[in-house]
Amino acid sequence: MASSVPMPSVGKQAVSTRAQLWRLTLVCWAWSFAAMLLWSVATPMWASPDAPAHAMRAYAVGHGDITGEPVEGVYMTNTPVPLGLLESAGSVGCLAFMRDTPANCVTMPDPEKTEEVDYYNPAGRYIPSYYLAVGVPSAWAPLKYTWYAQNFLAAAYASLFVGMAAAAALTARRRGVALAGVLVACSPMVVWLGGLANPNSLEIAAATAMGACTLVFLREPDSWLGRAMFARAMVAAAVMVLVRLIAPVWVGVWFLVFAILAGGVVWRALRQRRNLAWMGVPVLATAVSALWTFTSGVDDVGKVPAFDYSWGERLVLSRQRNDPDTIYEMVGWFGWLDAPLDIRVLELYLWPALAVVVLAAAFLRSREVLALIFLGVCTYVVPIVLQAANWNTGGQWWQGRYTLPLMVLLPITALWLAAEKVDLADRLSPARKLRWMLPLLLLPLAVVHLVAFQTHLRRNVNAGRGDSAFDGPWEPPVNAETWMVGYLVLVVATWALVILLLIRDAGGPAAAAAVPAAEPGREPAHEPGDEPGRASGDPRGDEPDAEPDGRVVGAAPAQP
Repeated sequence: MASSVPMPSVGKQAVSTRAQLWRLTLVCWAWSFAAMLLWSVATPMWASPDAPAHAMRAYAVGHGDITGEPVEGVYMTNTPVPLGLLESAGSVGCLAFMRDTPANCVTMPDPEKTEEVDYYNPAGRYIPSYYLAVGVPSAWAPLKYTWYAQNFLAAAYASLFVGMAAAAALTARRRGVALAGVLVACSPMVVWLGGLANPNSLEIAAATAMGACTLVFLREPDSWLGRAMFARAMVAAAVMVLVRLIAPVWVGVWFLVFAILAGGVVWRALRQRRNLAWMGVPVLATAVSALWTFTSGVDDVGKVPAFDYSWGERLVLSRQRNDPDTIYEMVGWFGWLDAPLDIRVLELYLWPALAVVVLAAAFLRSREVLALIFLGVCTYVVPIVLQAANWNTGGQWWQGRYTLPLMVLLPITALWLAAEKVDLADRLSPARKLRWMLPLLLLPLAVVHLVAFQTHLRRNVNAGRGDSAFDGPWEPPVNAETWMVGYLVLVVATWALVILLLIRDAGGPAAAAAVPAAEPGREPAHEPGDEPGRASGDPRGDEPDAEPDGRVVGAAPAQP
């Protein structure tokens, strides 16, 4: 039965014009960039996964060497780099995988040693798009600051996409609930990687934007906001595909989740010329990525099998490798896998995060729960299958951070869908308990962020020796205490923001002004010039728009 009861204006509380959307995005970008930059500054030179390979590749591409010179018999390439940079990178051998060695053993690049030498680079055949993006400062930055300049740009790119995800969440009906999903997705590992020059970091960050922006489009495919968010989602998907050769798998899984959630109105909107054009962007990016894969020789690695296991044996071996280490690696396993969080700290993050997702799922419809279950199964199964497919030639190679592009989509999707369903202002609704349950569940996650940052500092400052995490042979720029206090302020402020948004969502004075009732017959979040309920160029746009829960905005009252 159609209903004429006015619904709260979806997205109206945050943005009503494109200018407001961009301002909101810039604020979220700055917030995310601050968090990633703090982690980046607290990381010693070369003390991140495969840092020498990625930095040398970025340096070479930044100087115009796109392909490098293939090395016969192996999948590496000769990457010409300055001797001073290479010697500095080589010194990380004293630190990598050595939990009891502080970071002061790593040497800075000698600016006098500028003669170029060949470096056999295991990342030399990777698609060069990411390395071009972060390698630009290598052409002008002093040699001793090249690594830091690359990380600065990497943090700017990654935080931009996380900022897009946060901005999308802040257009939800219940902003505090949706933003909680983005925050749960941003584990300490995600934030740390975001501040480092590594293609995996941008892939993860772009996945958050792809997911959050797609969900806005699913809610209102015919509004200017929905169209803008769809464009952002397609750009994010294209970036994922262009920086990591494995990313098309994650984009494909997310498309299947989209297909489960989408209704007829969404599929009709996808046939609009504008949306078809934006869909062409990741398709074109996938074609470029495939062309590079088949012509660069990047798939030459392991063409000669080292093992002869059957598919069944490989699946068992792959599952044994992935359980349970990879789930811990997605929360906090820093450095060269030499700075893990204590198992109790890891579980302090995992169990509340799981509780948040399950709590959100309790308010969803069966089709939405099905989409979440499908996404969760893929997050577990797909990495096992991918590793098993290459086990005979490459052995075990999967790390938890490789799964993060899928994992971050779980809390973002669950909390966004719940944010569109729950009514925190209804005193009789069970959802009203989310006002205090979400902050309580997010509190241990905030604590884990602070413990993780301190653990990361302690491992590098003094390798765990001494009573303080801030006194030792190595020290970040300024001092360790400054960055610890800065991160503390940022984490506490973020937690307080969620509480404030939940209070307003629950029907406080601010919410009453911020969430006006929608006028019957008007679709929310339209700019002047947009015709409510009508997709651009779609003659069927005068049909009433369906709300996610099946109610129709602007329909005439039902007759008895």
